[in-house]
Amino acid sequence: MKKLICVYTCQRDVEFLNKLKQTDWYKEATADKNNTVFSVYADPTIGEEYIIDKQNNTLIVKAEEEYSKLSLKTYQMIKACVDFEEFDYLIKVDSTIVDDLTMNSRGMRFETFLNKYYSRSLYEDYDGPWFLSVTNKNIINWFKMQGISHTNPYKVFKSDEDIPSFYSGKSYIVGYEFCKYISKNGKPLAELMVEHVGGAEDLTIATLYEEYKKTLNISDMSLR
Repeated sequence: MKKLICVYTCQRDVEFLNKLKQTDWYKEATADKNNTVFSVYADPTIGEEYIIDKQNNTLIVKAEEEYSKLSLKTYQMIKACVDFEEFDYLIKVDSTIVDDLTMNSRGMRFETFLNKYYSRSLYEDYDGPWFLSVTNKNIINWFKMQGISHTNPYKVFKSDEDIPSFYSGKSYIVGYEFCKYISKNGKPLAELMVEHVGGAEDLTIATLYEEYKKTLNISDMSLR
């Protein structure tokens, strides 16, 4: 099983990235010949869609490095990964996942991620260590706390019933076929999420997964 591990980070999180790189998990992950590990940054000024530095295990995608636009960074990341790498599963991990104090306060512990990472049950089309749920009001309140007041998730999710029943924050896994779907179809939603939902990248992936499952149902029916 070939895993592509994308450590989602930015320049201001270098302390967390360095801390993550000192963990036994990171050292083991990078030593495993079946894994490819990249630290993922965004830079809107680069001349190409992405730049890979394999010597330093770095991927830079053409996008803005801004919290309210992370859905576009994630779309560009997955699109680039489908383009340049063969893999069975892509695992996205925030570098801040090692910030035990913050994670513990939200019930997200690094050890929980590790337990899930080493579990065979993780490896599905879409999965993660933590399943979260939100309402439109939750979304508005969260982004107000982040200083982003222009959110109007009702433009994307007409009611709470339209929001995916779960999403995984901080870390999630996506299968290769789902990644191909995201690469081909994900940009309009990523842009819409920037416009109305604070660029919520983890919720973007969950929403795309709901769309992807519908295509699988259609495919299954066509075979009968």
